[in-house]
Amino acid sequence: MAKQSALGGRLGNVIKNSSLGLINNVLPSVLRFFSRYIFIIYFGDALLGVNSLFTDVVLLFSFAEMGIFSAVSFFLYKPIAEKDYEKAQSFLALYRKFNIAIIVMVSVVGLGFLPFLGLIKTPEPMPDLWMYYLVFLAQNILSYFFSYRTAYLTAAQKAYQVSFISILTSVLSIVLQIVVTVLTRSFMGYLLTDLVLNVIKVFWTNQYILTHYPETKLNAPKPLDADTRKQFFKKTKSLFVVRLANLGISQTDSIIVSTMVDVVLWGYVSNYLSIKKIGSMALSAFSLGMLPSLGNLTAVESREKQIESFNMYSFFSAWLYLNFFAGFVILVPPFVAMTFGEIRVLDDLTCFLLFFNVLYNGLLEAVTILRDARGLYDEDLKLTIAAFVGNLVASVILVWLFGLPGVFAGTLIGTTIMYGRPYVIWREVFGEKNFSYYRLAFITIVEALIAYALLQFVIAPLIWGWQSNLLGLILLAVVTVAVTNLVFLLVNLRNPQLKKSLSLVAGRFIKREKV
Repeated sequence: MAKQSALGGRLGNVIKNSSLGLINNVLPSVLRFFSRYIFIIYFGDALLGVNSLFTDVVLLFSFAEMGIFSAVSFFLYKPIAEKDYEKAQSFLALYRKFNIAIIVMVSVVGLGFLPFLGLIKTPEPMPDLWMYYLVFLAQNILSYFFSYRTAYLTAAQKAYQVSFISILTSVLSIVLQIVVTVLTRSFMGYLLTDLVLNVIKVFWTNQYILTHYPETKLNAPKPLDADTRKQFFKKTKSLFVVRLANLGISQTDSIIVSTMVDVVLWGYVSNYLSIKKIGSMALSAFSLGMLPSLGNLTAVESREKQIESFNMYSFFSAWLYLNFFAGFVILVPPFVAMTFGEIRVLDDLTCFLLFFNVLYNGLLEAVTILRDARGLYDEDLKLTIAAFVGNLVASVILVWLFGLPGVFAGTLIGTTIMYGRPYVIWREVFGEKNFSYYRLAFITIVEALIAYALLQFVIAPLIWGWQSNLLGLILLAVVTVAVTNLVFLLVNLRNPQLKKSLSLVAGRFIKREKV
């Protein structure tokens, strides 16, 4: 009974963190997508490409914070679960010291990029490019303020409690950006509006945590012992490199296209990416909501319970990414044609590679979360570096040979190298060799290709040829969901994970109805 209660509590926290994380991430992204209409009308495709490029460039500087944030969260799971607030404070105090060093380092590295802005290929000179870039850099630096307190909430599985602040400030920022754009037609005003609202969000969130979690005030915390500090620094160093390599794989496409092809073309790609981001954030909300619970699970539960829960998470995650791929690869091109015009529609190969990369990388999501929950960054270090180098070299060569599709093909090659991760992490966590994860990935990819072939070459031409309008798009969406899940069900009809997942979800809703 106690184990059932623990699992139910963990599932409840996953649902809360995931659902509110979903609203927090997806709602502003949906609103921001529709604000692109105004953006394109007043600022054009070139500034749209610049906006997307700088977002990716400054995100590269987040590697420092993300590495330490994850390491701190890993070390906080156990003391929070055991209510050892003195030790938790010691880790937070160490994190606070890191923040000062991070802000200095990111500022220096970020300013070092200024001389390279001239490499961006724009249709006409942009003398204010450096000013726009500095605002993006300031946004990035701001995100490090008080992040050690946010790490505490994340590890305690209570991040949903501050979601309302993020939702409110994000929505208000988007609305005010539209107003400022229409009234002033100033791209700098557009950027500064978002910066001001982010300042409000950061300080408001910090005050909320201080009020409700006074243990985060850090009044003369006890220093960590030498052995614990050594473990922390070792794990942080490995995670630092792993995060940097991962960001290199995911965030270099915009730099390659903007410097080797054209920033306007990247503006077209950004329309697709903005739609993809909505779906990715929805999936990430589930993953981030799952991480603290999985971290708690691996800290206190038996090996059998860990394997059972992990298999359920990975199966459910594969189903989500399958639906993401099929839905977006089929529906996004006609949607872009309707909203932004035919001129901004990418070719079929580029669209396929872009969204297949999301599926291909997403199938590693569950094992990556397991790695983060257990802090196994040393074991993953060499593999991730190899993937980063492979992705960068392949993308540069292939974009030079084949243009835009080449950059996404290069990303596919880099991700393939990362498929050594399930073998390595499973062996380290559970002490045995296991290839079931590869079987799940292979079957999901086959399901995706079958669904794609049926929809892209048979069903979509019939529906879109008959009704190339909103009605046709809605009908195509309904058929896409139906076909994708029919393929999934037929393939997994005898899979015990399907029955377990359905039983757990059904049990959760039945329990709610009884309450």
